[in-house]
Amino acid sequence: ELTSSRLLSFDIFGTLIDWELGVFNAILTTPHFSSLSPSHPMREIKTLLPAYFTAESAIQAANPSLLYSAVVAGSFSQLVRDYNLSVPGTPETEQEALLDSTAKGVGESIGTWPAFPDTVAAMQALGKRYKLVALSNIDEASVARTLEGPLAGMKFDAVYTAEKIGSYKPDPRNFEYLLENVKRQFGVEKGEVLHVAQSIFHDHQTVGKMGLKNVWVDRKAVLGGTAASSPEVTWNWTVESLGELAEMVEKEAA
Repeated sequence: ELTSSRLLSFDIFGTLIDWELGVFNAILTTPHFSSLSPSHPMREIKTLLPAYFTAESAIQAANPSLLYSAVVAGSFSQLVRDYNLSVPGTPETEQEALLDSTAKGVGESIGTWPAFPDTVAAMQALGKRYKLVALSNIDEASVARTLEGPLAGMKFDAVYTAEKIGSYKPDPRNFEYLLENVKRQFGVEKGEVLHVAQSIFHDHQTVGKMGLKNVWVDRKAVLGGTAASSPEVTWNWTVESLGELAEMVEKEAA
């Protein structure tokens, strides 16, 4: 039963925050991408995001202690170089400096990425019944801006970041850190934790192996995996929104 859990742990970016739309808009508004022709494939979300994700995953794997804002900046720079993009009208001698400053801006945009429409109200409802803990591939400064901005109105009881842990999901160390710290802070055992996330790649493949109860939030996203592409990964419940999860909990508790 959903109500047998005492604590819900959440991925933030992709589950609470529309990570895909945030990344896509941040990249598309840069001079390197806004100057592309409307028909250019890299202006399509289904082309751009997988290319970006390839760069991001490689950087995270190679540099597990790198701040996420720097990961995003580096991924953007890699994307520009991989596709040999430049800004029309800018002298060749100034392209590198422009790329560096633009990449920094993309990395700093994280705190403005939008929440899904159902997020705040659903989290407020769930917070009345459970402890809420974030386990996020993020840095402290970026998550602070996110909590003050798009997630204003909801509150986590604890926030565990990749910066604090020193590695990125899907590394099992992140989930071990979660379990150790919810027991220390709240006296919650592993069997009382329910992990809620969108990404099969970042979350559910590891959670399943560790035997944690889990909810897949199927946001019909471009990235993160699908049930069909990941038949070996399992979860206890599937919902299409956090609002749906909150409704299920209320019905069960009634």
